[in-house]
Formats: sequence, C-alpha cells, structure tokens
Amino acid sequence: MSRNTIPTEDEVRKSVIELKKQNIASGVAKIHSLLLDANLSWTVSEKRVRKILQSEGLVQSDGVLGSNTSTIHPSSRLNTSLDVSKWTGRIEVKFFDAIKGKGLVAKENIAKGDVLWKEDPFILAPEW
Repeated sequence: MSRNTIPTEDEVRKSVIELKKQNIASGVAKIHSLLLDANLSWTVSEKRVRKILQSEGLVQSDGVLGSNTSTIHPSSRLNTSLDVSKWTGRIEVKFFDAIKGKGLVAKENIAKGDVLWKEDPFILAPEW
C-alpha cells in the first residue's frame, strides 16, 4: 500500500503519544518507524514526530525523560573581592544569569580604541 495520506496533527499526536507509552525507552527514530508501520497509508516525517515528542516532554535527553528536567550549564560566579574600580571606573562586572554567566558592562560610552586599563604582564615559569 502506498503512503499518500497526510494525517492531521491530532491524529499523529494521539498515535505518537500512545506508541511512546508502549515503548518508553524508544527514541524518535524508533517511534517514527513504529508509527509508519502501524499506519501504512500515512506520510509523516521524523521531524514532525520529534516536534510532537518534544512538545509533550517525551524526548529522552541525558537519560531523563521530560522537558521539566533542568539543563546543566557551566557554573559562573562573581569574585566579590575583585574591585575593578581600582583600574577603571568606566566598566563594571555584572552577573547576568546561570545561562549567560558574567561579563563586563560599560558604565559610560566607550569609543573604539579607548584604553580601559593596562596591566603588567605576568609569566610563571619553572626554575632551571
């Protein structure tokens, strides 16, 4: 039988959710394959199945099911003992959030080529 029927979003969603419940450990490709095997006349892309599984929180990532799992980001924190104002009053250190981290933010307009601060070079080398 040829695959020439494009099912509605609700039909695909209902079938995909049911298949995922029956095959919890299966990934997107396997669910897509099972969906096409169960519905021989349907034309459904793997991308469409992935989007439905993601919207329902049923995609397995990092070994945990669900979209409510927290994403791990590199840790970033401010060094409270570091006083940047010793070198310049034109910028400040700011912590944005866990995803973006920290950075330098201008406190005033800074033109291209302006020197913000200078440091002496420091090299640590082992003794002979």
